Amino acid sequence: MRCKASVSYLLQSDGLASVMARNLILLAPVLLLVRRSRPPLGTLTVLFATVAVLTGAVGEFAHPAIYTAFTLGGLGADLLLRRLRPAPSRPQAYWATGLAVPFVVWSAYFAVLAVSDGIGWTVEMWTGSIIRASLLGGRSPCSWSRPPPRRRWGRQLPDDRQRLA
Repeated sequence: MRCKASVSYLLQSDGLASVMARNLILLAPVLLLVRRSRPPLGTLTVLFATVAVLTGAVGEFAHPAIYTAFTLGGLGADLLLRRLRPAPSRPQAYWATGLAVPFVVWSAYFAVLAVSDGIGWTVEMWTGSIIRASLLGGRSPCSWSRPPPRRRWGRQLPDDRQRLA
């Protein structure tokens, strides 16, 4: 009896670690991309679907519902970026992106998983992993770093010698 409980605990902790690792793999490029430019609609959908397919290739495509989940999550993240419009002049929107994108992606993941195969975790476990992934995204170094400064192209800023003269 004790052996079953410990195996269940190991499987759940492995699943939670997998969610957190995938969260960083998906979110770091998003935050770095949004930091420099405004990506066109569909960029996150393609990025998340590509990561899901490549991850599925390692597992011999055993769970095809995951591709649908990450594609829907990417579409939701694209629409969220359109709504938040993160930019260097809007750091709160940039930080909100770090919090909201994981929430949308992992909510879509667990919703599709519940419909197709069943989650297999307790409600507290999968809702907690969504919240934990969202908080991890909001506290990641990419989301809390300062956005790049605005540059004035075509104008040379004076150096110290010109200012002192």
